[in-house]
Amino acid sequence: MMAQYQHLSCLRWICHFNVLSCIPLTGSVPYSELASLANVPVTQLRSVCRMLMTSNLLCEPVPDEVAHNNVSSMFITNPGFTDWATFIAQFSMPAAAHMTEATQKWGQTDKKNETAVGLALGTDKPLFDFISESPKLSKLFAAYMKNVQGGDGTNLRHLIKGFDWASLNDAVVVDVGGSTCSSAIALAQAFPNLRFVVEDLPEPIATARQVLEKQPESIKARITVHVHSFFLPQPCKEAQVYLMRMILHDWPDREALTILQNHLSVLKHDAKARLLIMDTVLPSLLPGQAEDRMRDHNQSEAVLRVRDLTMMQSFNAKERERSQFTDLLSQTSDAEGCLVLKNVVKPPCSVLSVLEVAYERFDAMPDPALTLQPMTAGFAFDASLGGLKLNNGSSHSSSAGSEPRNYHDYAQNDLVSSSMEGGQASQMNGTAQQSMPGVVFG
Repeated sequence: MMAQYQHLSCLRWICHFNVLSCIPLTGSVPYSELASLANVPVTQLRSVCRMLMTSNLLCEPVPDEVAHNNVSSMFITNPGFTDWATFIAQFSMPAAAHMTEATQKWGQTDKKNETAVGLALGTDKPLFDFISESPKLSKLFAAYMKNVQGGDGTNLRHLIKGFDWASLNDAVVVDVGGSTCSSAIALAQAFPNLRFVVEDLPEPIATARQVLEKQPESIKARITVHVHSFFLPQPCKEAQVYLMRMILHDWPDREALTILQNHLSVLKHDAKARLLIMDTVLPSLLPGQAEDRMRDHNQSEAVLRVRDLTMMQSFNAKERERSQFTDLLSQTSDAEGCLVLKNVVKPPCSVLSVLEVAYERFDAMPDPALTLQPMTAGFAFDASLGGLKLNNGSSHSSSAGSEPRNYHDYAQNDLVSSSMEGGQASQMNGTAQQSMPGVVFG
């Protein structure tokens, strides 16, 4: 832990001075020659490179010469990796360093312009507003998000495997805040009977139309795009599934409740309709687990915690524990019922879980205690509502049977805009996280 801040500082240094591109992919180069090529002081170069070697980046096969290893060579074979690392060092690291000052200045706040990253950058603008003003930063963030979206933990195959889509037959699926149709296209390719409506703000929908034009007729014929803000009531009432992939984690509880409430009536309209929330579900510390957590040094949990802190430091948003999701759902109610959590499925290797949500009437809710049933093949499965607190204070359980932009927009486009539409702020689909040996990034 002591060394990680220096690892990040050194990574930023070599990216800024393009040191890695001056090192041959095969063989080694003397520090003195490399310093001349990169136009940096040789003494600083030697210290920086040797610090990074303790994090398994670069190597020194012969004395006073540096060479690529398997990790550092990825920055050359995949040039976008350098953009990813530069963004982490330029934005995420300073934001984390200013978290204390942000709390000291604002305390508890959910305002997008009262953030640690704002203090780090010396701006009172929300992060995406700040980025959008600079074509250079916009391009950097686009490249960064392309690498993030290509990561295994957020791969779209987890969406395909995280729900029984085949059982829907020829149903309609609404992708809420679906950006440029990446989720809809992946699902359409896997399930040829499904039809899709992709909803988002005007700019990503304009791009989505361009993306769909490049798809074969068998795909684009089944995907309709529609301009809609999820801060307004859901207009499509005939869908069987409403998908929110990496949406709610971008929003504090107040806005998240508004988004959910705007889908209550369509779920109530059809008892078979489901809301699928695909987001990080933070682990809860159960009684007796503290020592196990300390002993195991759970790296997978560390990645999830990085995502949570990154959302807080950048947007005053957050990842949520399962109980926090059920609290939000219980508050999404009308006089007759509320939203309930039916299933939680976490596909193997995914950092995201699929939460299956339905509308349930108060008088139909049974009272058995919460049960947690493990699922095989690496899945974590929860088939109950579990201790749902209703607005009237009673407790029920149910067993199962920026900134108006998306992260996906940046991942697929170099041009970034921050125009406000319909009062909707930023829909940033996905939070950046990757890791190198010895360094955890978020």
